[in-house]
Amino acid sequence: MLRIKEDNYIFLLFLLSLLNSVFGIVFYVGLLYLVYRQKEIGIVKFFLIATLRGIISTAIGTPLNYLDSIKLICYILLSLYLLRSKMLKIISLQCKYCLLLCAFFCLYALIASFISGSYPIVSLFKIFMFGTSFIGTIATINATKKEVDWLGFLERMLTPLFIISFFIIPFDNFRIVNDNFQGVFNHVNILGVMGALYISVLLSNEKRNKNGLRVFLITITLYMQYLSASRTGLIISIIAIVIYITTIVNIKKTIIALFAIVSLVGAISLTPYKKIFINEFNEYIYKGDKNDLFSSRKKQQDLASIKYNNNKLLGSGFMTPYNNDTVDYSLDFNLNVEPGNLIWTIIGDTGLIGTIIFIVFIISIIYSGERKKLLLVISSIGICMGEMIFFSTNNLALLLYCLIGIYIK
Repeated sequence: MLRIKEDNYIFLLFLLSLLNSVFGIVFYVGLLYLVYRQKEIGIVKFFLIATLRGIISTAIGTPLNYLDSIKLICYILLSLYLLRSKMLKIISLQCKYCLLLCAFFCLYALIASFISGSYPIVSLFKIFMFGTSFIGTIATINATKKEVDWLGFLERMLTPLFIISFFIIPFDNFRIVNDNFQGVFNHVNILGVMGALYISVLLSNEKRNKNGLRVFLITITLYMQYLSASRTGLIISIIAIVIYITTIVNIKKTIIALFAIVSLVGAISLTPYKKIFINEFNEYIYKGDKNDLFSSRKKQQDLASIKYNNNKLLGSGFMTPYNNDTVDYSLDFNLNVEPGNLIWTIIGDTGLIGTIIFIVFIISIIYSGERKKLLLVISSIGICMGEMIFFSTNNLALLLYCLIGIYIK
């Protein structure tokens, strides 16, 4: 064990990495020490902590972009280590089915990308990164559930970020993307989707939270999501709360909560400021275009449509652009692809066959888990309807895999 408490050790590494770029190296070396001490468990913690550090705003701390290559190499080597470890041998039967379907989807996406994609080598690399990190992370969490309170660990890592964000709301110098609030995170949309994941963790980890504290943390998170103007994050959070109230909370508390919501809506409708509330609601939901709810994602929709129409059965390349009459076998890390929705991405990238396989894969996850923690999967998949990060291991994907791993029995 570490000589100092693990949480304090992680906090110290995180703090040092914010102060100076030189300490970025110390940060990663310090995380590798966790790997050395805790093996597979330390690897998953490395993934989670490095992921959180990668989404911190430059207004809060020094960016570590210059170490992205080193981080990527670490991800690859550590994921391969997980695949060769004992974890895959001791996971539950439900988990094995999910991982086999994941491997099958990856194999299909790889073959389809070489048949109809423009950049098959880049697709191969992205499939490799998704498959190895997903399978390794899920297997490790499933195999170590009795040893590690993963939900508690995540809550301890996330709570300080949202509390600090709440206290910096009045300061405009932390709003560096636009006028909307982004907290300690590097983008307003990241605050939104992280808020949805955080709320799902709080609701799923009921045994560790007093109701008063949990209600406070959820309330301030919802408020910050509203300030961020992240439509996806706030909607998924509200859906998660409604599902929690109506399916998990006892009937007495459910009735009280529903009565409070109806009373609040009724009170607003009776006030002279009703039109203001309605206009604000419409502006928030429609993003200034009442004719098209998804106008902000129009470009991504069109690109997905082009890929799908090129090859409806196989799609046109996993997580890569499509250029007609172009087949490039180089490994180009500078290819820009901005998928805005998980469904559009799967349909355009892998076609009808891939979409069916992926749906079966997701259904297998849903049926393999603990129903009381279903919010973890709902939030993980739900946020990808507006911010498609499910396959982005260099962004928040590893955090999603962790939540899914906690859910699976």
